[in-house]
Amino acid sequence: MVYESTSLADFREQLRHPKKLVISYFGAPWCGPCQMYSPQYEALAHATPAGHFIKGAREALFCRAGRKLT
Repeated sequence: MVYESTSLADFREQLRHPKKLVISYFGAPWCGPCQMYSPQYEALAHATPAGHFIKGAREALFCRAGRKLT
């Protein structure tokens, strides 16, 4: 299962997931390669129950939090 994080605070909370390896993926809706990779990330999440998979949009997580993307 992939958890869709919608804010930086929510992302930080998901990082505290106990007893599982946390794997995060940041993409953007306008990014073609990100959209091509997304189904592979979903498949990896379904094949790896020992991991806690987090997916989030870069702009939603960082720009709204007042942080610059470089």
